[in-house]
Amino acid sequence: MKLLKYLLLAALSVSLAFTQAGCQKQQTPPTVDLTSEEAIAEQKKFDEFIQSELVASAESDYLTTHIYFEHPENYGIDRSKVEVTLGYLEDDDAAYQERVEETQATKAALDSFNRDLLSDQQKDVYDNYLETIELDIARNDEKFRYVGGGFDTMTGLHTQLPTLFADYILRDEQDLKDLIVLINDVKPYMDSLLEYTKKQAEKGTLMIDLDTVIEDSKKTYNEGENSAVLTSMFATIDSLDLSDELKNQYKAELKTAFMDSFIPAYGAIIETMEGLKDSKNNTQGLYYLENGKAYYELLFKDKTGTSRSIEDTQKLLDELAYEMITAAQKIAMTDRNAYETWAYNEADTGYTDFESMLADLNNWFKQDFPDVGDIDYEIKPLDPELAVSGIAAYFNIPAIDGTTKKQIRVNTNKDALVIGSLDTFSTVAHEGLPGHMYQTSYAYKNIPNVFHNLFANNLGYTEGYATYVEFYALNYLSDVPENIRTLQKVMSIYSNCLIAQLDIGIHYEGWSLDQVRQYMEDNGLNAAAAEVLYAQLQSNPGAFLSYYVGYAELNELEKEAKAALGDKFTAMGFHQAILEAGSVQFDIVKRHVNQYIEENQ
Repeated sequence: MKLLKYLLLAALSVSLAFTQAGCQKQQTPPTVDLTSEEAIAEQKKFDEFIQSELVASAESDYLTTHIYFEHPENYGIDRSKVEVTLGYLEDDDAAYQERVEETQATKAALDSFNRDLLSDQQKDVYDNYLETIELDIARNDEKFRYVGGGFDTMTGLHTQLPTLFADYILRDEQDLKDLIVLINDVKPYMDSLLEYTKKQAEKGTLMIDLDTVIEDSKKTYNEGENSAVLTSMFATIDSLDLSDELKNQYKAELKTAFMDSFIPAYGAIIETMEGLKDSKNNTQGLYYLENGKAYYELLFKDKTGTSRSIEDTQKLLDELAYEMITAAQKIAMTDRNAYETWAYNEADTGYTDFESMLADLNNWFKQDFPDVGDIDYEIKPLDPELAVSGIAAYFNIPAIDGTTKKQIRVNTNKDALVIGSLDTFSTVAHEGLPGHMYQTSYAYKNIPNVFHNLFANNLGYTEGYATYVEFYALNYLSDVPENIRTLQKVMSIYSNCLIAQLDIGIHYEGWSLDQVRQYMEDNGLNAAAAEVLYAQLQSNPGAFLSYYVGYAELNELEKEAKAALGDKFTAMGFHQAILEAGSVQFDIVKRHVNQYIEENQ
């Protein structure tokens, strides 16, 4: 349950994401009395168990505690038990077996509860956590031990560490002392991951875009003491209420740690990746690794939160893509001007800054989404040296008891976004309002179970929801002609469906580059980009599934609700239904949508 390992090494059997298989159970049968002494006792026992899991998770991982809690002691977490470290990827047989046994013990503890006696909110928590554990048990199978890794080109450890530390929050002097310890820990942690990677090469399960990882790591390594990461940390130190003498002392210590540990860690990446060039390295999909197809099935569940099979999901994506391209063709035939304006990227929202965009979204979205009060936020540009290609913006998760502003970072590099474009407006809605920033605010305010609130983090729901609202927010751009907004939505969804199909094709069906190129040509995508897209999807299995399959699931739920309720359907009611369970798998979301339908028919 280590947060850092989840963020950076989700493939190594420590995922906090949630799957689907066990959550098709019905809610409380009407014959069960949830106010009986037996039920109350079971509910109390379950709350105590989940609280113990929260404490254990936080006390075993410094980053979890630091990121999610300003005052962990208020949640029963003992700071003195939290070791200040990034951790260490223990890969010996004893450590591996210990992880397996811990996971099985947690499942046994969950199985001991009588689920029927739990409240409906507790059932959401129970089902999510059980699915987490069942997925972890499946991925803990020895045959998957060396499949997957920490060097995906988009979300690998080497890409995440710079932004982690550049955005690192310092609340007091102790946090600063801890930060120096963490920076000193980067090299040992990286070394442990690199040792694991070398074992992958020995066992024939290596699957890394070595050249891209080397190239990206060299950028960080060559910056040395002029790194934007170090500059950003220095700026954060300056914001603390310390004397200039103390600030300079800590800056000197931090710089030493940075040059002795952080930068050498990137040197080690470069050296290791160069040394692996003569090793067997799979440059095709997971399909071509032993047990790779089975591994992808688990990865698919992890990334999407859907209970559909891969084959059924493919059908869903095909149907959605057909619906979208048909809508686009209709507009192209009846409103040529709108089509050409959209096609040549001539549509403009009129915005010249991010602040005005967010301010307007903050006013508009409240008519369609449940109120959470005023959200204190800021939007800040990302240092060009820290910007990752292909990532236009991101939202920094705040502490659950935090007092600092919620923050969005935007990539202002010329090739990342154009402020006045429809894409940029959608991106700000996705990351901000009513996207990630709002969804997090809603959860923190309305979901009482802290463990569930923090660790029910299903990427399929989280990114699917944010993708859903990026399209929904286009409704607010009344100055942009409706047909142009519709084309922006339907063609984006169409493209998304095809990319998800390509991911499945490469990793589950073993598609070659030529097959990818042919699929793109057959479906109207620019086949000239096939090689670049193949390389991106190949080296980042499942990276886009959370967004695109997640959206498809929410779109289906919206269709079902509209069909069932007709004129009684409201955006506010539907949004309440999909938000109230938190970031969970879609079977649980569906329960809440069904309840919304039943209550309003």
